[in-house]
Amino acid sequence: MKRKNDREDGSASPTGPGVRLSVVLALAATALVAAGAHAETATVVTRGSAALPVRCSPADVAGLLQSFADAEARGDVAALDRLFAPPGPNERQGVTRAESGFVEYSVTDRSGRTVGALDRSQLLPYFASRHALHEFPDLSAWPFRVTINYVLRASADDLGERVLAGKGEINCASGTIPLLQIDLEPPGTPSTQSQCPEPSGWTADGPLLACAMRPSAWAVAPGFKAAKPKRSLPARCAYDAAVSRISDAFGALDDGHAAGFAGAFAARAVFRPPGGTAVRGRAAIRRYAARAIARVAGWTLTKLTPAYRAGVEVSENGRIIGEPTVRISVSCRSGLVTSFR
Repeated sequence: MKRKNDREDGSASPTGPGVRLSVVLALAATALVAAGAHAETATVVTRGSAALPVRCSPADVAGLLQSFADAEARGDVAALDRLFAPPGPNERQGVTRAESGFVEYSVTDRSGRTVGALDRSQLLPYFASRHALHEFPDLSAWPFRVTINYVLRASADDLGERVLAGKGEINCASGTIPLLQIDLEPPGTPSTQSQCPEPSGWTADGPLLACAMRPSAWAVAPGFKAAKPKRSLPARCAYDAAVSRISDAFGALDDGHAAGFAGAFAARAVFRPPGGTAVRGRAAIRRYAARAIARVAGWTLTKLTPAYRAGVEVSENGRIIGEPTVRISVSCRSGLVTSFR
């Protein structure tokens, strides 16, 4: 059984040009999970994101993967049938704007031997055969990046205690799994994670630990509509240039780059963040951005009027906390923001 994602002939793969945009977006706003050994313990989310689709928060993803592990451990074929995507058009066939039908569940060892299911009809018989060998996934101490990469631990009569790593996708609306590819890692691979910020005192045997990858929010709202300016301005402070400058600044903040955010402002710009105290100068703005990033703040531009009044959707750790309006001034000489308040 050859893995379809790893073709040697150079032909298109699920991450090829046909679906590159959706894959990059998944990377940019994906959930990353490191799970502790105690399934009954609540998930701890250390970094959320307002950019994640509904039903794909870090906690949602952790719960879905825990359900998969529990169902496989019980040998509950009916539950596994509900968890995996049904047959239908999938991302290999170019589906980018809808949920994907089942693609693959596969396990590849170090010799390159791959077993599993490349067709939905093969999936449930495969899981039944694995349960007969007492295969029990253990979600302790390993990172999951859904929909791109994940790692877990498992035990089985024919494998012993092994580490599993690979790729995956989750359909957010239906909460189903169209793709899981697993590579068997050598025994003894350390059970550490470096992707999620860890709360004080947390250990790999603690509660489920979940986090979202950056960005913390989308820089521009999907429903943003450009206004029609009533007068023309020099190119560097024209409406379209202002939208670009503001969205670049918000994107830098959402991606965790304090210097990039501050770089959108003039050297002596006046900056008063929503609900905050005014500061002056790029260095002070950078310090503010660093503190905001530590809180997992997310800023999204929802509107910009011809008078440069901007709607800013503000989130923290994935939770929307307000949408204030701020007045923005842009230098026609440099194109930098001179006032934000």
